[in-house]
Amino acid sequence: MSNGGADGPSVVPGVTELRQLGFEPVEEYTGVLLVAEMWPDEHRRFVPETRELRLEDEPQLGGLLWLLRSPWTGWTLRETFAAMWRWLERPEVDYDADFMLAGVADFLRWDEREARKWRPEGNGLG
Repeated sequence: MSNGGADGPSVVPGVTELRQLGFEPVEEYTGVLLVAEMWPDEHRRFVPETRELRLEDEPQLGGLLWLLRSPWTGWTLRETFAAMWRWLERPEVDYDADFMLAGVADFLRWDEREARKWRPEGNGLG
C-alpha cells in the first residue's frame, strides 16, 4: 500500500490501464470528487484506492478512485468540466451544494449540441 503522501493517482494499480482507454482521475480536475457519482455509467470507472491518506481523507468515496471521460466525442475532460462549471456558476443562479450536485447531473444528461453552448472557446480552460 502506498504511503498516500504526495503520491498521485498513477501509483494506484489499474489507473495506468484506464488512462490508456481514455479515462482520467477525477481528482486531477476538481476537488468536488462526488461529481463522479453523477457521471454516466459508460463514461466512468473506478479502481480500489490504495493511498492511505486518500482513504482517510475521502471516506465518502468508499475506498474508490474514480476515473472519468467526457460523455461527448472529441471533448477532453478539461473541456467538459470547463463547460459544466461555466453553466453552474452563471450569475443569475443561487449556487449551493444541492444546486451544484443536481446541476452536474442535469448537465451530463444533455446532448452534445446543448452542452456546446457552454463550451469555452479556445483551449477549453474558460
